[in-house]
Amino acid sequence: MDVRRITQRILDRASQAHSPDRAPPGEPPSPDVLISEPQPAIADRNVFVFEAYRAILRRDPTREESLREARRLRFLPFLYTRSRFLARLRESLEATLLENRDRAAREATEAHRFAKLEQAHAQNHAQLKALQRSLSAVSYGIVDELRGPMTALATEILQCLRSGERPPGETQPVREGSS
Repeated sequence: MDVRRITQRILDRASQAHSPDRAPPGEPPSPDVLISEPQPAIADRNVFVFEAYRAILRRDPTREESLREARRLRFLPFLYTRSRFLARLRESLEATLLENRDRAAREATEAHRFAKLEQAHAQNHAQLKALQRSLSAVSYGIVDELRGPMTALATEILQCLRSGERPPGETQPVREGSS
C-alpha cells in the first residue's frame, strides 16, 4: 500500500471516531478522559492522537503530525507514552499561546463586568443621594407647614398656664366617688 492511502485510511478512521457517545464535533473531550489506567479510553493510536489534538490544541492535526505521533506511540511504547505525548502537547508553544489568549479574553470580560458594576454602583449612589435630598426637603417642608399652628398652640397653652386656666382640649380629672 502506498503512504497516501494509509494516511487517508488513518484520517478516515479518525473522522469516524466521532460517534454520538463521544464529545460532539464542536466540543473536544477533556485531556484527562483520553487516558484511563487499566485500559485506555481510546484504544486506536490514530484516533487517540486526533482526539488529543482536538482536546488540547482545539484543532485537528495535520496528516504529518498525526502520522508522526502515531508512529512514535507505536514504535517507542516505553519511551514515548500517551501521558508523555499529552504533556508534550500541553507544554507546546501553541497550547501556551492558546491558554494565554483564553486568559486574556477572560480577564477582558471580567474587567468589562467590573466596569459595568462600578457604573451601576455610581448610578445607585447618585439615586440614593437624590432620594435623601427629596426626603429631607419634604420633611423640612412638613415641619415648616406645622411650625405656624404649633407655635400658636404652644403660645395659647403657655398663656393658660400663666393665668391658671386649663389649656384648650384638656378635660377635668374625674375623682373617684363623686357622681
